[in-house]
Amino acid sequence: MERTVRELRSFQSLTLEEYQSPDHRQTRAAVERHFETLTAATVDVAKTICRLESVAVPIHRKDVIRAVESCGIIAVTARKPTRSRVEGSA
Repeated sequence: MERTVRELRSFQSLTLEEYQSPDHRQTRAAVERHFETLTAATVDVAKTICRLESVAVPIHRKDVIRAVESCGIIAVTARKPTRSRVEGSA
């Protein structure tokens, strides 16, 4: 997971405009693949925690995370991107 996070960080310098351009199609695919990998790994860890805490393992990914949160293991907070990132400026 740490390696994947480091690889994702290497793309942070791209603006939204650059990221969405046809020239960066492979970059977008790589970012999406890394994000999916991290999401799957996070859910796998959360399922393991549910089992260890004797909590029923939900079917849906978001519910797995909520189940771990309800045990007091993690605190989930929604973080919205800053306006400059959304608009594509660094």
